[in-house]
Amino acid sequence: MCEKHKIVIEDTFQRLYTNTKNNFDTPRDQNSKRVQVFTTAYIPSLQNKSLEIRAKTKTNNGGYDTIIYLQDINFVEEDTPTSIKIKSTDNTEYSIEPVDSNTNVQVTCTCLDFYYRFSVWNDKKNSLYGDTPPPYVKRSKTNRMPVNPTKSAGLCKHLIRFFDHIKREGIIR
Repeated sequence: MCEKHKIVIEDTFQRLYTNTKNNFDTPRDQNSKRVQVFTTAYIPSLQNKSLEIRAKTKTNNGGYDTIIYLQDINFVEEDTPTSIKIKSTDNTEYSIEPVDSNTNVQVTCTCLDFYYRFSVWNDKKNSLYGDTPPPYVKRSKTNRMPVNPTKSAGLCKHLIRFFDHIKREGIIR
């Protein structure tokens, strides 16, 4: 685990989603319905009480690596009526209690929309999973508006779909 994941996370998935919906005119939630989620991988850390969830997501434009990182995971030794089972990348089974949708989260996606529109601002809100991207440098003089004029942290359509996917799996309640 890198040092970044030891800091206090400031944004919830719900807040990131609301920022995206309120600050951008592109209907990402509608566009997310065309995203397919493949090969979900669970990487739990009992020591850090965290769960990294990775997926390959795909649209007509290509395939992307999409990650959601959750903290304060309640791993349980004995199943409860509300616990769910996950199988980690090393085929070990774990039981966890579902996570509230307002829990703190870190996210990333390899799509260019996330990279250019959200990654810098997610990083400033401590909701970016992984390394800080290099700052964007405009190569030519243009009157084009910035892609994120409100400097809002947010989500691409792949992350929205992936969140819906893990919610259907019972990880999020």
